[in-house]
Amino acid sequence: MFHYHVINGLCGCIPDNNSMYGNKKDALGGLSEVIKLLKQDGDKYDGTLKGGYYQQKNGNYYCELVACSEPECDTEW
Repeated sequence: MFHYHVINGLCGCIPDNNSMYGNKKDALGGLSEVIKLLKQDGDKYDGTLKGGYYQQKNGNYYCELVACSEPECDTEW
């Protein structure tokens, strides 16, 4: 089954968070919530959101929306 992941973390490292969603609308909402939480965290999380990918200006931290059809991760539904 086709689904989406919202992933965030330090660039080049295992993600801090990986949330799955059944449709793109919910995934975009999840992406927005993660960005809001990161901005409240006190870190200078200032960057741009483009095509489902949000990156800090200095490039150390990212948050992205990824489409997936791998059956291995779909078993958690």
